Amino acid sequence: MRIVHQLREANANISIYTWSDHFNELAAQISTDLAGTGIRAVSSVNKRNAGRAGLMLMAPTPVLDHFLPFDSQISAVRTGITATRALREWFVSHQDTVRGWAALVPDGKAI
Repeated sequence: MRIVHQLREANANISIYTWSDHFNELAAQISTDLAGTGIRAVSSVNKRNAGRAGLMLMAPTPVLDHFLPFDSQISAVRTGITATRALREWFVSHQDTVRGWAALVPDGKAI
C-alpha cells in the first residue's frame, strides 16, 4: 500500500496492491462507503508488481503544467498537498471501513 500525490495526473491516491484483482467483489461496498466523500475507487495496473491490479482511492488535485515555472504553481501544489492530507485522514479515520473491505477480499489478502 502507498499514498501518492501525482502532480501531472492531478490526483492524490492510496494504492492497495492486488485488490483490483477482486474489484467485482469490492465495488458495491466501496462505492457505498465513499458516497459523498469526493474520493473514488479506481482499478489500475501496477507495472512494478508484475502487472497485478491495484485498487486506488483517488481524490482530485489541481493540474500542474510541467512547462511553467514551479514557483508560479506553488499554490496548486499546496492545494494538492491539502487534498492528499485529507485523503490520508479519511483512510486513517475509517480503519473499520477499510477492514470491512479487506474481509471481502478472497484469500485473506488484507492491507
